[in-house]
Amino acid sequence: MKHTSIRLSEEHITRIEETGQSPTAIIKKALDAYFNLPDEATDLVRRLITEHVEMYHDMRTPYKHNMSTDIKAILEYISSELEAGRELLLSDIAARFGLSTQAIAKSLSPHGIRTKETKRAGVPGRYFTLDMKDMIAKTLSML
Repeated sequence: MKHTSIRLSEEHITRIEETGQSPTAIIKKALDAYFNLPDEATDLVRRLITEHVEMYHDMRTPYKHNMSTDIKAILEYISSELEAGRELLLSDIAARFGLSTQAIAKSLSPHGIRTKETKRAGVPGRYFTLDMKDMIAKTLSML
């Protein structure tokens, strides 16, 4: 048997606790149900997954183009906050723009912009720090 680990949302944790069963037992049941779906349901799930991958992960889709547009807005916001002396958490930016932290990090990474794992005012996290102002300004000028 192979070990794997996953991150569960607070909602999933709460719902699992309400069952009185272990997370492992619930996940095993979910996987059993998934793999024992009728063929037509399995085909639907596969089609939905394929559509998701094409829409959100394929560089040729319009979604990526819109993300490029969003990158400029994201960087402008981060830049204005850094200019005001505020260092931002990656999760705060993601929530503000309605994107996942992974999507933002993946989009900024090719530009050499990576958050720093640090602690500010006792709050640990991945921050856009003041020393990034010049790099972000340079990136904005190239967009």
